[in-house]
Amino acid sequence: MSFGPTLIKPKEIELTDLDGNVRRYIISRFDAIKGREIITKYLMSNLPRLGDYDISSKTMLDLMSHVGVPADSDLGYIRLTTPALIINHVPDWELLGHIEKEMIAYNSSFFEARNTPRTQNNLRLRGPA
Repeated sequence: MSFGPTLIKPKEIELTDLDGNVRRYIISRFDAIKGREIITKYLMSNLPRLGDYDISSKTMLDLMSHVGVPADSDLGYIRLTTPALIINHVPDWELLGHIEKEMIAYNSSFFEARNTPRTQNNLRLRGPA
């Protein structure tokens, strides 16, 4: 059982917050139309000097509504569908950025995850094969 619509292809991940606590999240796929909207807005609204913070912020909220946290008992997960839920379950801005990167990578073949000593969740643009 979950709160809100079912996540598409849910995948559990673990990320570490700024205090060193390991936290579990459930990321998911976007449907085709929502994915096109989120990816386009996310990339365009975050361009240096051209981006629009208000659109970026609204897009982050839309993206995060496709993320869940494991719930106690038999509830499955709780979707992070409101700013209050995000603040309650994501304690710092850096962790929020890592979740966003994981979601973009999971929903787009344009990006791939790579490991570095600083973090195991960095992204890089995939070049020609």
